[in-house]
Amino acid sequence: MALSVTDAPQRRAGIKTALRFFQTKMPALPVPMALNFLLAMDLSRTVVDCMLPKQEKVIAFRSRTEAEFRLFYTRPGASKHASGINPHQRIAVQYTVHNPTAALESYTTGAIDVWSIPANNQKLAIAPRALTYGVMAVGGGIQLIIPDAARNLTVTNVAK
Repeated sequence: MALSVTDAPQRRAGIKTALRFFQTKMPALPVPMALNFLLAMDLSRTVVDCMLPKQEKVIAFRSRTEAEFRLFYTRPGASKHASGINPHQRIAVQYTVHNPTAALESYTTGAIDVWSIPANNQKLAIAPRALTYGVMAVGGGIQLIIPDAARNLTVTNVAK
């Protein structure tokens, strides 16, 4: 299997939930990207297809040059250091759900962040699947994949 995970009931359930979410809520998601998303999930923990209600707060850790609305968010109070991304130059952006919206909730796993600009003193690790280098990022935090974020969330606060 391309995921290289043990065949355990919890992992199978998480993969099944995530793939069903991708198929129904993100049908244009390319298979290699879906695989990357699965590889960044801690599949030993529960994966949940959920609805975020109106007025719920979520946050995202964004760089100052990054688009405000992307796919990955988390719950308020989460640490950028457990988010599976390089925390360097990331700020918390708070959002409020203004239309109930679907989300896939899972826990992050450690990943080699090849998409963020590393600090000069950060050690780089080889990311063989991406054929490049990146910063080893710590996981363990909750992540929310929100496909229609720009339509269903409003930015309510940006950390200074």
